[in-house]
Amino acid sequence: MSVVIYKEGAVAGLLEIFSSRHELTQPAWYAFATEGNKHHVQAATSCSPNNSPWTFLPQTDLLPRPGQWVNATSPLIRAPDVQYLAETDSSVLYYSGLRADSKYHCVGAATAPNITGPYTPFHNPLFCPLAEGGAIDAAGYRDEGDGSRWVVYKVDGSAKGPGGPPCGNGEAPGEPTPLRLQRVEERDGVTLVGEPVTVLDRDPAVDGPLVEAPSLVRSRGVGGDGGCWRRRVGVSRRMSGRAVYV
Repeated sequence: MSVVIYKEGAVAGLLEIFSSRHELTQPAWYAFATEGNKHHVQAATSCSPNNSPWTFLPQTDLLPRPGQWVNATSPLIRAPDVQYLAETDSSVLYYSGLRADSKYHCVGAATAPNITGPYTPFHNPLFCPLAEGGAIDAAGYRDEGDGSRWVVYKVDGSAKGPGGPPCGNGEAPGEPTPLRLQRVEERDGVTLVGEPVTVLDRDPAVDGPLVEAPSLVRSRGVGGDGGCWRRRVGVSRRMSGRAVYV
């Protein structure tokens, strides 16, 4: 499976779109989006990501029931990411949801035997540093060099920021919004291996109040949105999941 990320407007009516090419199915391209149209995780399909129309799947909600830790009244499911696990011929979904007992989001996971689900969520969140503002925007990555699997995500410090525009984290000094990288087991994509490492944090002079929406690919490093919507791309100096990003 290869992964391409699309921003708002790539598929009409869908926000925070993450698109995956699944080589074992037709049509081969699937786009997944944040909650809307009465779905927690929306889906669309296409034969090509660039020059073919996308078809919204109105009957498909990848996550009809989020994890028990998610606020049932206002789940606010955001930033879905789907990864195919060749070792078990299954898929894992990473998503952000509002905690039932907190004002912050955390990252959860769910699994399914096929790419369109429905996915069965785990009872507890995968990443949930509440003292730092929670976590959002998880994205999976498989290192083609050694087969290791990773998840990169944003610690949502801007959610507990001091206030001020933009994004509620504009008043100095503001809260850190580090991007963290966590290794996971290759077979399930959810069992944590070791401790997470911070690979990038915001530079207030460059990024403003935050960096977020990270993506990790072998040839380009890790990148994220800065200043709410501006794009910042970090480049790795070596081909390793734990490389330093700048």
